[in-house]
Amino acid sequence: MSTKLTRILLSVLLFGTASTLVNASDLPLATGAFEQQIHQVYTTAQGLPNNDVQQIFCGLDNSVLAVTGKGMARFDGTEWHRQDGSDPAALSTQTLSKEQRECLGSFVGSALNIRDVAESRGEIAVAADAGLFIGNGQIWRMALPQQDTTRWAPLDVRAVVYDHEGRLWFAAPQGVGYQISEDEWQLFTGNE
Repeated sequence: MSTKLTRILLSVLLFGTASTLVNASDLPLATGAFEQQIHQVYTTAQGLPNNDVQQIFCGLDNSVLAVTGKGMARFDGTEWHRQDGSDPAALSTQTLSKEQRECLGSFVGSALNIRDVAESRGEIAVAADAGLFIGNGQIWRMALPQQDTTRWAPLDVRAVVYDHEGRLWFAAPQGVGYQISEDEWQLFTGNE
C-alpha cells in the first residue's frame, strides 16, 4: 500500500472518529450561566417609588434600602416596599458642612445636586449630578478618571466610597472605577 493511500485512509478514519465524538445535534454546547452576567432589573413595577435610584444602603438588619428621586424603599427579597416617613439624609454617613458645600458650589459655578459624600485621611470625595469632585473641603478639583488612553468625564455620579485600603471608588451610569494614584484609575463598564 502506498504512503499516499495510507494517509488518506488514516484521515478518513480520524475524521470519522472525530465526527462521532461531537454530534451536530449536540451543538451548541451548554456552558451554564456566569454569575457576573446575571442581573435582575427592578423598576416601579416591582415597587420602587421611582426608577431614578440614587443610593443603595445595607441596613443594620441586613435589609437593602434604595433611595430614589421620590422616596425610599426596602427590598424583601422579591419586591420593593415604600418606606414612608424615612429620611434618606439620615442614612448618609458623611455630609458636607455649609462652608464646604458653598466652596464646592462656587467652584462648580452652578446649583449642585450632591448624591453621596465620602472621606478618608482628610480627602473628601463628592458624587454629584455635575461630576466627581475631590478636595479637602476648601480646595476642589473635578476628577477625570483615566485608564491608559480612555478618559471619562463622569456626570450623574451616584456613589463614592473609600475601601479598606483607602482607594476611592465611584459609580456612574457609564460604569464604576477606583483610583490607583492621582492620575491613574481602573475603570469598569458593563462589559467587564
